[in-house]
Amino acid sequence: MAVLTIAQIGESILRQVATPFLEEELQISETQQLIDDMTDTLRDSKGVGLAAPQVFVSKRLLVMESVNNPRYPDAPDIPLTVLVNPEISWASSERDAYQEGCLSVPLKRGEIWRPTQIQLKAWNRFGEILNLELDGFPARVIQHEIDHLNGILIPDRTTEQQTELVEVR
Repeated sequence: MAVLTIAQIGESILRQVATPFLEEELQISETQQLIDDMTDTLRDSKGVGLAAPQVFVSKRLLVMESVNNPRYPDAPDIPLTVLVNPEISWASSERDAYQEGCLSVPLKRGEIWRPTQIQLKAWNRFGEILNLELDGFPARVIQHEIDHLNGILIPDRTTEQQTELVEVR
């Protein structure tokens, strides 16, 4: 296992739409190693979510976890979740705003409005189909990471929503 380098804003890979995995690709040891390395990287960086493009791999894969996270002290605990080829099938019309940070946009946060509830379909790391209903913070994290899979960063959302990025220390 290894801690991978996190792509920073300005890297072209962060603007690409990631390629879906084929089911047989999940059985390859390199894919399983990537998932383990992304998990190590997420934990080392004290993030709550990480998408494969953030570690220079343009594939539709994300990991999410939050347990006593100092960057998000009020966030609920989220067990380690691996999602392959996630697709949001439904999003609530109710939205709320939150100051989101991003490991690829360091020392900045932006107020982002997102649906409060989502339903999504994905595979787990073994290719088993998952149908998830999420709300609150976990729903927000997933939407943020899916943005990465689509080449969207928080400055894009703040511009679109006419909010500003703010400096954090």
